[in-house]
Amino acid sequence: MCYNILNIIQAGKSMTLQQLRYIVMVAETGTITEAAGKLYISQPTLTMYLNRLEENLGVKLFDRRKTPITITPAGRRYIEKMTEISEEEQILRGELKS
Repeated sequence: MCYNILNIIQAGKSMTLQQLRYIVMVAETGTITEAAGKLYISQPTLTMYLNRLEENLGVKLFDRRKTPITITPAGRRYIEKMTEISEEEQILRGELKS
């Protein structure tokens, strides 16, 4: 598993803290429009980002069939793991600077 993450990072496709914030904000607000407003980005930009991410992952992170949209079990797990990775990255950056 770590090898796959390293491949993604090396390919320049690692998730940034900003992108993680996008997903978390959608999960918290339940609407893409409200999340986009709070993130100071356009709704089409956020929708496009989510669509691309879900397509790349091959799973739906959100159930958008009704409002408010809800996070799927896969989306919940994705946020958990990406949060852990982001926290570990911050720790590593601090260690490297020391």
